Amino acid sequence: MTKQDLKLIDGVYTPNEAIEILMNVYNRKIEFHELKNFSSEVCSGNTDTVAAKRIAELKEDIETIKTKIKEAQELNKKLIIKSIVEIQFIENN
Repeated sequence: MTKQDLKLIDGVYTPNEAIEILMNVYNRKIEFHELKNFSSEVCSGNTDTVAAKRIAELKEDIETIKTKIKEAQELNKKLIIKSIVEIQFIENN
């Protein structure tokens, strides 16, 4: 299989639609990494540092999103949001 791109989000949204869509995606990703971290702590007693780092990055992104959404609301603007999921194979090590 060669690389494949899939459109996850692609459209024009009101601020309310944008915040709903983006918060759902980001919150699910945070939950995924929190579960990975919890599992690591239970199984090995160690924090999953990759998951912890990713949670922090996602939370920073959420703050950026909230700022942009607020700005769009204040300016009475809609938002164009595009998100591509890229899938490709790599070798197992």
